[in-house]
Amino acid sequence: MAMEPEKYSALKAFADRRLRETGVPGAGVGIIKDGQVIFAGGFGTRDLNTGEPVNSQTAYLIGSSTKPFTVTAIAILAQEGILDWDEPVRTYMPSFRFQDEYVSEHLTLRDLGSHRSGVADEPDWMGSTLTRGEMIESMSEYEQSAGFRERFQYNGAGFMILGHMATLASKTEFEDVVMERIAIPLGLENTVWSDLSGPNPPYTENVAYPHVVENGEVRRIDFPFEGEAIRPSGTMTSNIDDMLTFLQFHIQRGELNGERLLTVENHEELITPHIVTGYRDGLSQEKHPAWQELYGLGWWLGNYNGHRGVHHGGSSAGTLSQIFFLPDKDFGVVTFVNVEDFLSDELVLFIIDLYKDELQ
Repeated sequence: MAMEPEKYSALKAFADRRLRETGVPGAGVGIIKDGQVIFAGGFGTRDLNTGEPVNSQTAYLIGSSTKPFTVTAIAILAQEGILDWDEPVRTYMPSFRFQDEYVSEHLTLRDLGSHRSGVADEPDWMGSTLTRGEMIESMSEYEQSAGFRERFQYNGAGFMILGHMATLASKTEFEDVVMERIAIPLGLENTVWSDLSGPNPPYTENVAYPHVVENGEVRRIDFPFEGEAIRPSGTMTSNIDDMLTFLQFHIQRGELNGERLLTVENHEELITPHIVTGYRDGLSQEKHPAWQELYGLGWWLGNYNGHRGVHHGGSSAGTLSQIFFLPDKDFGVVTFVNVEDFLSDELVLFIIDLYKDELQ
């Protein structure tokens, strides 16, 4: 199945126009409809210095779109009986603590996965050489900025803790847990733990370099070192083809090509609302301004033309990503852009509306 020519023409016209208007050099786009990939490709260039085009194999930093990988790994470990979403963090790491002792004692993996610890986002750890364990130990002075489980406060540090819990409980490095239990079974051959910095990055060809817009001018920048400790929160590199496969696995509720990694019940837990995030978070505000966005475990949940929608975005050093699916309609979209611009969200919303009549 391929994208209808008239719909492709509409998408290309929209993408080309918005690339010109925003100054974003290029965008990667993938679409799944009725359980099949109908488009995987790109528009514009992956590198303003060379003018080379974006395609479905172009490597992009995905930023916090890594978080769905983290919660999927935790869910698999929970299914195996190695972890439990409702066990306190101290079950696996007795030395763990925030400044508030009650929270330290009662904080669970579920609280971390749904951003309801009452502790706001972490300090700027970008580029830190501290280990994951050292970073978590440093949280002992963290103060509550809201009541425990009172409201949603996005906190990437919570996902770093989740990753460390996976390491401690499984006695396997978190990165290997994700590779062995998700990437390898799903055949994600081009999805790696890397920020593409340093002298020997895993990809040197077909890479979407980050860019910035300054004083109306766009220029390419180098990949900065983001650090290894924060990986569970977001330092993965992938491409459109692999992310469509990952999305297909979620559209099919934990199964792909006859191999089930998660039961339907355990998968549904990830996309069941755990907390209201507000009226200004996520993509839903663009579709239905009065619709409150919700959060499950590692996924935002919204309403799109009357359908349940699941998504997560990510920013990383001059790139932005968005992964989105309608779990009840076998429909999904992946977008990447190589400037931190919400054109990635615009493309998702444009594609949803492009297929609005067929998704009723």
